[in-house]
Amino acid sequence: MRFLDPTTVFVSDRRLLGGPSIALEWGRLISAIAVVIWLTTPAIGFLRALELMTVIGFVAAVFGFARPSLGLIGLSLVCTLDPLTRQFLAGGLVRWNTFNYLLLVVMLTSAMFVVRLGDPHSRLLKALLALMLAELVISPSLTNGVQHLLGAVTMFGLLVYFAQARDDADSLYSVGLVNGLVTAVGSLFFYINQSSLPEINPNVFAFFPETGLFCICFGFRAAARQKSGQLILGVLAVMNFAWVFLSGSRGGLAIAAVCLLFVLFSVRGVKQRLGFVAAAGVMAFLASNVFADLQGYSLHRITKLLDDDQSAAARTSGRSDLARAGIHMATLHPFGVGTGGFAPTWASLGFLPGMSSFKRGEEFQAHSGWIKVLAENGWPGFLLMAAYVGSFAYYGMRSRVPGGRGLGLLTFAALTVAFLSTEFQGKGFWLLAAGTTAALHPAEMVRCLRIDARRFAVRPRRVGVTAAVIGKDDTPGQAERLAL
Repeated sequence: MRFLDPTTVFVSDRRLLGGPSIALEWGRLISAIAVVIWLTTPAIGFLRALELMTVIGFVAAVFGFARPSLGLIGLSLVCTLDPLTRQFLAGGLVRWNTFNYLLLVVMLTSAMFVVRLGDPHSRLLKALLALMLAELVISPSLTNGVQHLLGAVTMFGLLVYFAQARDDADSLYSVGLVNGLVTAVGSLFFYINQSSLPEINPNVFAFFPETGLFCICFGFRAAARQKSGQLILGVLAVMNFAWVFLSGSRGGLAIAAVCLLFVLFSVRGVKQRLGFVAAAGVMAFLASNVFADLQGYSLHRITKLLDDDQSAAARTSGRSDLARAGIHMATLHPFGVGTGGFAPTWASLGFLPGMSSFKRGEEFQAHSGWIKVLAENGWPGFLLMAAYVGSFAYYGMRSRVPGGRGLGLLTFAALTVAFLSTEFQGKGFWLLAAGTTAALHPAEMVRCLRIDARRFAVRPRRVGVTAAVIGKDDTPGQAERLAL
């Protein structure tokens, strides 16, 4: 094995379907398959269609481990489907932690890469995880603590995939196209079949189109290179925003609004903007006429949040009580009650002034990453988490990577809002964090890939390879690929 001159990269001289790039071919192929599967929902049922989509995602992620384009598309697809598979397929086709175990295997296989990561985001997250691990010793609920830790640590497994395709614009566009279509079409059939499906928490379902929006934001950076690319992804973004709105999840709606603002500020050209307006009009008509009951429910939820005549607990569905309790725990235990200890500590709190009787005496999770870390890991954990989330804005503003500023600010805003209403189990948020980490620090990704070079080296294929010299005007970081 050897490294070639850093100005040389290798590209395949044949394509699967004779198209412009392998990444675009995989993206178009999987997108077409996904749409066909969703369209068969009336015949096979929503859950069977979901099973087929999940199998495709896992197969692509596993077999694409050494093929960056396919692997990243498959991995992002599994992340996107994760909220639905956990709800509808757990215990059947997919066990609760199947995806986490896959990511742990990826981390172990690429252990040197993970260990040597030295970018500021990874260092801060490693420090937070080390604190959480140490405080398992004092946790009153070890099972909850391990699950909480597992939800966050697997971010490094996601980062392994992103590091390989960090500067491949076609791969990133394909991620946005595939997942944007999967969530836009899949959500439509979910709402059509909702009455015949098992009950699902609206906040959980909202993760599905939200993750599609995250992927669209990744792809939007590269969409300008594709014919009508921004228009296509923009229309999909509007559709997914509408599905989040109809879910009635107020936290999800805030996250979706952040993503939509990113897309609106990133769009170029009058044609694309007119396309957004048309898509918004169509979705507004659809929501008002086809899903009028869901629209009414969502508007009621928003109006309730703004109603001063109701108590804070009623307006926030008990979240204000959980926040007060978390602050109270941190006041009594500045170093936390132990990772995973919020629920049992909440159950034993009893009466606190200014709080309602919401879930009093029951074990109940914090439903907020900020409050959970503050209560369980104290002020040190809260400050580390704030530094981690804030680091995306800081280094995004200083980044010289094209599109890095917007991506850094998007990740900062999305994580800030997301952790107000969710904890660490949502894979979509970690997908966003991993992708932004790889995008903002390409040199660090290359350095760590070289340490793990035997695993990540490009292997010869029977179709052969053709060398292409990268000039000075090409994308920064593109010349840092590895080859045999």
